Amino acid sequence: MILRKTIIDNKEVFEPIELDEALKVEDKDSLVFTSKEAKEKFDSKRLELDNTKLEEDNEETKEKEQTKRKYGGFTFNFGEEFSKLGDSIKNIFVRKDGKNSKASKIISTLPFLDDEELAEIVDNIIANKVDYEDLNIVVIFPFLSKEKMDELFLRFVNENETTYISSSAPFVSKDALTRFVDSYIEGNHQDVNVDMLYPFMRKDDVKKIFNYIIDQKEEPEE
Repeated sequence: MILRKTIIDNKEVFEPIELDEALKVEDKDSLVFTSKEAKEKFDSKRLELDNTKLEEDNEETKEKEQTKRKYGGFTFNFGEEFSKLGDSIKNIFVRKDGKNSKASKIISTLPFLDDEELAEIVDNIIANKVDYEDLNIVVIFPFLSKEKMDELFLRFVNENETTYISSSAPFVSKDALTRFVDSYIEGNHQDVNVDMLYPFMRKDDVKKIFNYIIDQKEEPEE
């Protein structure tokens, strides 16, 4: 039998617990074994669990190493790029005079406008209409339809609007990103920072770009 020491009404008492419960107890010093067999059974099971955990950790490490070798160390570092994306979205409503009252009032209405009304706002922002000069188009993205976002994304790509390309990516369809990838591997839009788009692409599209990069010949250094 296995007992666990505990305090009840300021008194030290020992309560019986099952083997599985004992294995989960962090303070092993609080356990008392009433027989040698109980202690040996506990130690054996604990060693078995430790070995299983070690094997799982080793297998995970092995898989990571195999993946690294398979892709030749081809990895993505999104830290800096996502920081830039965060900066582009932060403080999206800013008036030139430092006030944000009008923009704050507008943002509260966005969830309640229909697709046509939201699309009209976007078109007015793009057209630089005076009444919309305080608004950053990025704030409208979460409320737009996929169709409108796809249209905007491809427009940003064609016009090389780098900030809007990255900030719109989370809201566009996979199909729009596939169209971009197909054009990119044909040699178009090479100025676009594709690193920011990988998390939103289909795996097949990421693999297309991977193969495209692998096939590129490095320019010889002068």
